[in-house]
Amino acid sequence: MAELGSVIVKVGADITDLTKKLDQAGKKTDDGTKLISTRFMAMGAAVAAAAAAAAIAIGHMALKEMEAIDASKKLGESIGATVTGLRSLNMAADLSGLEGMESSITRLNQNLGAFEQGTGRARESIERLNLDVAAMGDMDADQKVAYLADQIQRSGMSAQEASFHLKRLGFDQAEAAGVFIKGGDAFRQAREDVERFGLAVSQLDASKMEIINDNITSTK
Repeated sequence: MAELGSVIVKVGADITDLTKKLDQAGKKTDDGTKLISTRFMAMGAAVAAAAAAAAIAIGHMALKEMEAIDASKKLGESIGATVTGLRSLNMAADLSGLEGMESSITRLNQNLGAFEQGTGRARESIERLNLDVAAMGDMDADQKVAYLADQIQRSGMSAQEASFHLKRLGFDQAEAAGVFIKGGDAFRQAREDVERFGLAVSQLDASKMEIINDNITSTK
């Protein structure tokens, strides 16, 4: 009996030690779980903050884009161009080092209109370049410039003569002749790039964005 009691006491002591070790292990596990949970919560908060910041940044970009499209649409309406046409024209102009193309298009339209009325100083240049004035009236801004460049290239005229006629038509940039005598490929390529990069905007979408931007402006 004494031996049996000794065995029971020993087993009980072993179980007690085992229980203590299990409790200690459980506590460490709980602490580890809490630590991991805390770290994940901190990580989640950081991700949420980053997502919120990204959303705000995207929102600002969207507003800026709508403002740009609104401005382009209003300008385009004044010179007979679409948003896509203006973007294509400006992209080609930037790559070619030409500035003030919107003003040049305005002067070109005025000179073409004067020619149709039988007046203006551009008659000689229009006839020399064999320009189809009626067809140009239906062209977008970039297409009109590309067509003009093609006609200058086909004529085989020198850069000096090209500069003379371009100034008569409204293009007084010093670099204009050097760009136009190469033909209109640069302007056509710009439109392809605008469409390929997703920068083209239909007039319907531009009208919607114009309304939204005007409403935002009026409620600021």
